[in-house]
Amino acid sequence: MERTSSVAQWVGVAILFLAYGNAFVDRQILSLLVTPIRADLHINDTEFSLLIGFAFALFYALFGLPIGRWVDRGDRSIILAMGMALWSMFTCLCGLSRNFLHLFLCRMGVGVGEATVVPVTYSLLADYFPPERRGLALGLFGSGVYFGLGGAMLVGGALVGAFESLGTVEVPVLGTLHPWQNALLVVGLPGIALSLLALLLWEPRRQHRQKSPVDAQDRAPIVTAGEAGRYYRSAGAAIALHHLTVAFMAMVLYAVLAWAPEHFRRTFGLTPAHSGAWIGTVILVTGTLGVLAGGVASDRLVRRNVQAARLRVLLIASLVALPAAGLFAFGTNSTTALVGLGGIILCISTLTSVGAAGVQELWPATMRGLGAAVYQLVVNLLALSAGPSLVAVMMDYVFKDDQMLASALGVTLPLMLLVAALLAGMGLKSYAKVARRVEQTWMTNASTTSQAGGDCHIAVRPVALVEGERKR
Repeated sequence: MERTSSVAQWVGVAILFLAYGNAFVDRQILSLLVTPIRADLHINDTEFSLLIGFAFALFYALFGLPIGRWVDRGDRSIILAMGMALWSMFTCLCGLSRNFLHLFLCRMGVGVGEATVVPVTYSLLADYFPPERRGLALGLFGSGVYFGLGGAMLVGGALVGAFESLGTVEVPVLGTLHPWQNALLVVGLPGIALSLLALLLWEPRRQHRQKSPVDAQDRAPIVTAGEAGRYYRSAGAAIALHHLTVAFMAMVLYAVLAWAPEHFRRTFGLTPAHSGAWIGTVILVTGTLGVLAGGVASDRLVRRNVQAARLRVLLIASLVALPAAGLFAFGTNSTTALVGLGGIILCISTLTSVGAAGVQELWPATMRGLGAAVYQLVVNLLALSAGPSLVAVMMDYVFKDDQMLASALGVTLPLMLLVAALLAGMGLKSYAKVARRVEQTWMTNASTTSQAGGDCHIAVRPVALVEGERKR
């Protein structure tokens, strides 16, 4: 197994941090543009929720599967660079959309590009760091989410305010552009330049490589679909309950992110330009604290040999977030609602590092790209689609009043958190069993590598884990 230098490790974490942050700026900027987009495209809250959620989530989740397989075999730096350039280009194209269908299709394109980030990151960091250090590394990477979200609110709010003061503008070739279109164009451009940074990522030779008798080149063993299916059936309960726990927590996160600016506008009369600065600051501070604290705390529990440590952290975070959700939805003033928002983000942000570390604990090294893709498929298809839309459906079809946003949030957020806590509790035993099996295999191969004094050329098939467990 090739050793990655400390400098290369942390430079890689920094580049992945910037990529993830940029992805969330482009993903979340629409939440500041609800009112102008609804007015110009003549759509309701439910249709808008499809733009910010389902349109992005559908291709983000589905394309994650082939991309995950590609990540297990290809050059991860090139894959990420291509993805960054693609999602940035489609963000710019969102700004040129003239109707609901055009914007829907462009949001799908953003999802395809962003589907590269998580598989590349989980795969690279698993090669950069041993298990007991991955929580901190993933926490630092994951904090890019909240820098991106905070930046989307802070910078996006300022951009929206600036472009609204200018009104519609005539741009050569492009024609008349509304303020929300100009904001999307400006937000999308930096990512195209940032995509070049991804090419600097160190690409270590994979763990568990084997020499090819044909060309004598190192290459990753190819896991067949049948082997992947057998492993999933063996570990399916642990994987499913972990992924669903994270999905319901993420539903809360995306519901809050999608509707927070509108909640402050409709409930307290604050404009997105005004509330964006406060919301962005709260997300930046509490999100960063939460994702780092979750990673460090779960690492500490792992070192103390606490079973299912990562999933236990998610269980506690879901329960602690319940009172914060009520405060956010039903706070009597904007300050109280901001405190509730901070509490929600502080607790839910733990899923960014702790949930990601769970993927690495539940999947063997030769399948981590695929594992990350399955994780994305389950979590994001549910969370991105259902989170924002459940709130909108509650307003449009239950309360039948778009001014009842606070009540819609007050009903949906606690319900999602309770389901997440229940799923986590159900999954503790099976999670501990599978994680222990995967870790023992990692330690065995690391020991083999150390004794050989060089790269490990033993191809350990994940199916071997399955068969060994069956025999016992």
